[in-house]
Amino acid sequence: MNDYEWLGVGVVTYNPDIDNFIKEIASIYEWCENIIIVDNASNNINELVIKLKEFKNITIIKLNRNTGIATGLNVIMKTANCKGFQWVLTIDQDTKCPKDVMDTIKPYIFKSNHEIGIFCPNVHERNSSEILKFTNDTESVDLCITAGSVTNVSAWKQVGGYNDILFIDLVDFEFCSRIRNAGYKITKVNKAFLIQEVGKLTEIRIGRKKIRVREHSPFRYYYIARNSVYCMKHASKYFPKKYILKTFGIQIVKSILFKPNKIKKINQVLKGIFDGCRLVA
Repeated sequence: MNDYEWLGVGVVTYNPDIDNFIKEIASIYEWCENIIIVDNASNNINELVIKLKEFKNITIIKLNRNTGIATGLNVIMKTANCKGFQWVLTIDQDTKCPKDVMDTIKPYIFKSNHEIGIFCPNVHERNSSEILKFTNDTESVDLCITAGSVTNVSAWKQVGGYNDILFIDLVDFEFCSRIRNAGYKITKVNKAFLIQEVGKLTEIRIGRKKIRVREHSPFRYYYIARNSVYCMKHASKYFPKKYILKTFGIQIVKSILFKPNKIKKINQVLKGIFDGCRLVA
């Protein structure tokens, strides 16, 4: 009997590194065949489909344009719901998610009483010198990233899914906020470790002080700025403005100060702020 017949594994792809992606899919396929891939009109989708033919039962959904992460995640969740999966593990196309992550989380899922909306692992950033410390096996958290998270399909339905307007950036955090607002908890399983890279994280020393700078392309700073403004306007009831300004505002400032492409980033941020003010809920 498949220990994970109740679980779907979902990933949104966009021009993935084919070889690395297939290796990760093969690794997951060894313990769960219920894989749903939603592709956002990748340039290499034909090659990807050919490579995936060796795996039976994998569902591949090809979208005719790049709809963004939020819409892709909603397609995954709708498909999982139709297939009868109660929970969905979401991973990024470059996420390494070993079996022991789910093996560690699984017992807590079986012990939960429908009050948990999301289980997430303890995420350690690649290239970070930070040492993870914890005293309890689990803890309630306000927010978590999509990669490595296991989402309750019923909770996803109740809150209306991911916000398609956001496209990319803050999609997961805005969703988490609505999950909590609906009365669900987000539980981090501390002994489940996932190595993840969100942008390129570097640590810069200024005197004795160490500054962590996360780097994205200028295009991403447009969405970070736009969606930050949108969330402060339309999601402030359950998504604190202070958190958005502190987390994403400081992230933008540090990247502009300490990383290249300053003018491009500033232009994209200003455009994002302008467009964010015009977005409606």
